[in-house]
Amino acid sequence: MRTPGISVVIDTNVWISGLISLAGAPAQITRKVIRHCQPVFSEATFDELKDRLWRPKFDRYISMDQRRALLDDLDAVAQWVKVKPEIAAEALC
Repeated sequence: MRTPGISVVIDTNVWISGLISLAGAPAQITRKVIRHCQPVFSEATFDELKDRLWRPKFDRYISMDQRRALLDDLDAVAQWVKVKPEIAAEALC
């Protein structure tokens, strides 16, 4: 059951870690967000996740089917936001 109004931004590395180690904390977090909240992506953050997921270094940990399933699931449930160019250009780290 989704909790209305709870939107969550998760770092790309957490999504990938959640796929690699299904019992770890990142996997628990990402599953809960998909089931109970709404993950938030901009086009740029989703593209970053796709780009990293297709890297060959993950082949031994994550099947192509698992990668596609994650991207399909996220695309279906995500809240999509547009980031203003002036904000996207800022370095906030």
